[in-house]
Amino acid sequence: RDAGVGTVPAPALARCAAAARGLLLLAGQRRGFARRIDGYLQYYGKLKNQEGMLRDHARVQAYKDALAAAAPQLQGATVMDIGTGSGILAFMAARLGARRVYAVEASPPMARLASRLARANGLVGTVEVVPKHMEDITEDEIPKGSVDIIVSELFSHFLVGELGLQAVTHAKRRFLRPGGLILPALAQLRLSPFEDKAL
Repeated sequence: RDAGVGTVPAPALARCAAAARGLLLLAGQRRGFARRIDGYLQYYGKLKNQEGMLRDHARVQAYKDALAAAAPQLQGATVMDIGTGSGILAFMAARLGARRVYAVEASPPMARLASRLARANGLVGTVEVVPKHMEDITEDEIPKGSVDIIVSELFSHFLVGELGLQAVTHAKRRFLRPGGLILPALAQLRLSPFEDKAL
């Protein structure tokens, strides 16, 4: 030990070691989270994978019906479409009367495509593609509490497969005004037990 430097009590040293282990664990979790997000971005950044969703009539019609039912709230509203992909939900919201639609898309190829499609459909003044992860959006880009409606189609296996709940929760906390609407606002998971002796 150097002159003038005291010893660290064992309990304090143990607390420091535990905190360091916690930070390392958190860093590892963030790296794992980032890898999962990158995997989704690579998959959904391909037009052929977007095409499969666009051809899913039941899925598209369900969102179309939900947005049409919310048409009174859409008039002059500010909407955020999280994970816009091709932009179809953002375009629907714009056509139904939204004043501004933030189409958030973290995949660079899809963000570019959504921007081109917005231009081709004459929606540039209404639909603004935000090419970022939800967590990276600043309040200069989208003011806090300025969104009236959040729409998202990020839900996958058991509602958590695409980390959609985390993104929507984050957007709600930062950007949704009090009393704002989230579509979808409710989901049900139904499980059915079964038995198969061959398994």
